[in-house]
Amino acid sequence: MHLDCMRNQGYRTVTSVRLIYRLHCYSTMTKRRRSGKKFPPRLCRQIIEYLGADGQATTREIYGHLCERTKMTPTRNQLSNILTKSGFFQKEGTIRMMNVVGTRSVVTIWSVVHAKAIEEGFLNPTEIEKNYIE
Repeated sequence: MHLDCMRNQGYRTVTSVRLIYRLHCYSTMTKRRRSGKKFPPRLCRQIIEYLGADGQATTREIYGHLCERTKMTPTRNQLSNILTKSGFFQKEGTIRMMNVVGTRSVVTIWSVVHAKAIEEGFLNPTEIEKNYIE
């Protein structure tokens, strides 16, 4: 609701107008995904396709692949949240890598959780995995 409309409807004090405006802003800021999922399915599918059935990659390699492939690339922080919280990926370990500048940093290695990816339809199960899941 616009501020002028609120004033015309009888809201005379500034504090009540600000309160209603804040409530309106907060209600429009928090939007859920239409699918009701906490992770973006498109990005998860692309990462799983990049990793393959038995592949592993670092966060940097996954980010580089997404930068080359998509226009709407997530930030590194968003990517690490997707990898950690979606449930499709598991940490295999960490390694120390050299940056372009010459400094070293710790990077996480990720792999795919097969059961969850097959359940969601991101991976096609092989005969061995079908027997393993059942």
